[in-house]
Amino acid sequence: MKRSIQNIFGEHSDLLIGTVLAMFVRALSALSSFILSIVIARKLGASESGLFFLSLSIVTVVATLSRFGLDNPLVKTIAANIVNQRQNNYSIRPITLAASKFVIFVSVLVAVVIMLTSRLISEFFDKPELQDPLWVMAMVIVPMACANIYSSIQLGLKKTLLSTLSATCLVPVLSLAIIVLGIIPHTLNWDVSLQAISWIYFFASCLAALVAFYWCFAQFKNGDGSVVFEMKSIAKLGMPFYPIVIFQLLITWPAIWSVGYFCSASDVALYSTAHKTSQLLALFLVSVNSIAAPKFSMLYSEGKTIELERVAKLSAIIAAASAIPIMIFYWIFSREIMGLFGNEFKSAAVLLKILTVGQLVNAVTGPTAYILLMTGNEDSVRKSTFIGGCVCVFLSVILVYYYGVIGGAFSAAISMSLINFMTCWYVYQRLNIITLPFVKGNFSIYTRIAK
Repeated sequence: MKRSIQNIFGEHSDLLIGTVLAMFVRALSALSSFILSIVIARKLGASESGLFFLSLSIVTVVATLSRFGLDNPLVKTIAANIVNQRQNNYSIRPITLAASKFVIFVSVLVAVVIMLTSRLISEFFDKPELQDPLWVMAMVIVPMACANIYSSIQLGLKKTLLSTLSATCLVPVLSLAIIVLGIIPHTLNWDVSLQAISWIYFFASCLAALVAFYWCFAQFKNGDGSVVFEMKSIAKLGMPFYPIVIFQLLITWPAIWSVGYFCSASDVALYSTAHKTSQLLALFLVSVNSIAAPKFSMLYSEGKTIELERVAKLSAIIAAASAIPIMIFYWIFSREIMGLFGNEFKSAAVLLKILTVGQLVNAVTGPTAYILLMTGNEDSVRKSTFIGGCVCVFLSVILVYYYGVIGGAFSAAISMSLINFMTCWYVYQRLNIITLPFVKGNFSIYTRIAK
């Protein structure tokens, strides 16, 4: 079977095979995360589940900032070492150790800050009941940051399945397992409270980080411990990417925070569940990216621009062909899908429709940001994410203030579409590569007009 695929797709068969495997794990992750959201929503109701999702959004942002932009630099650096035939425990192990120590130090520090300021944060959102779950969820910052760093290291080593499991799959699966083990002995009558769910998520995150740590460092057990990579160098490695991370966060989270500030906790739950459901459209693109990212770096290091364009085009085609049928299904059965979270959530059907448009644009334009990051064009990603982030913050505040939670959905979809079209343009302008599926030709006339 594998040989037949290789005969059809040639040297890019590993992209297709890897995408299928990664997509299977991503599907498991997305399904478990989706089911976990349903369980939380149905157990807690719209109001309390909204508090959980709001606290989760806060710790997710902080955990991302704690990684100091190291995710993509680690993938790029380790993948480049492989190309240059320097993949060994002597060159990679010190970077891995230093990155791990750095992230643990920073994440512990910020987790303590969030715990100490949980009351102030809850007062800012005018939701006093947010304080207790946020205090517990603040402890999730450390294992969440570590698991994602270990995932990036695995991705650079082309251990795609382990990377996907570490980053997205283990926490929801373990959370569901813990909830089930807690419910069954009590004959399904166990009172799952907001505080209990928060603690369960913390324990699951710790277990996931430990497993990811083992998968990562087990490969370096024979390395030379005398080689040291200073944490200062790690900070410098992530510095060029850190503004990009900040601007990407400004694209993803202002909508839910604006809803949390201007609207009720129930509205937060409606938006969060619709947003999480819409992200299933990006499943195929994320799966392709996890395989293609190190491949982009390798091909660019080898000067194979034509091959890079073929991989980029194939990635976009796979993602678009997979996302379009899902979007159609969502639009037809949006009310029934959101009803899985409970009758209170059926009104979020319109939010799902709006958000899926933004996710479709994300899939159709292809892995443009990854191409720019893996080819040394971080400045282009910084520009596009800065503009997109500013637009998202502005639209989120204005639209949510005037139109409520629906305004949040529109601001997210518009901002996501804008940044994807911008990075698509930059890929063509900088590398002369067109990532849009089935689009051929020369856009030089448009480049001249733009200039």
